[in-house]
Formats: sequence, C-alpha cells, structure tokens
Amino acid sequence: MGGPCDAEITGATPEEVIQNAGKHVMETHDEAHEKIAADMQAMTPEQNEEWTAKETARLSALATETPAEEAPAAPAEETPAM
Repeated sequence: MGGPCDAEITGATPEEVIQNAGKHVMETHDEAHEKIAADMQAMTPEQNEEWTAKETARLSALATETPAEEAPAAPAEETPAM
C-alpha cells in the first residue's frame, strides 16, 4: 500500500488487506506509523469511505492483473489522501 515500512500486508480480499493494513498502522508505534494513524483518525466518515473505495478498486485491479499465486502482497500502508 506504499507505506513507511517493509511490512507485507496480505488478505484474501481487498477489504481484508485494507483492514489488516489499518490494524498494522494502529499496532506499530513509531513516528511514521503514528502520523498515519493520526491522519486516519482525522478523516471524516465521508473521506474514509472515499479513500476505502479508491483503495479497494486499486487493489481489485491489481488482483485481476496478476494470478493469485503470483500476486505480490500489497506494500505497507500509505498515508490516506485528505
């Protein structure tokens, strides 16, 4: 997902990848992850819904481009666009 670390965020569905990335961000306590966590928490419900829809579409497109057994895991989380 393009974040500040090399953590491999995986999931069976785009929604699960997003959920696992959020969990990773909230559980990793360093400066970079805490900034992302703060950005995530500052999002309005509408901003969160828009970001989630865009990220789900992006991850879905990646999944259709590469066979599942060869698909790269999503990179670590990225800072949500505000």
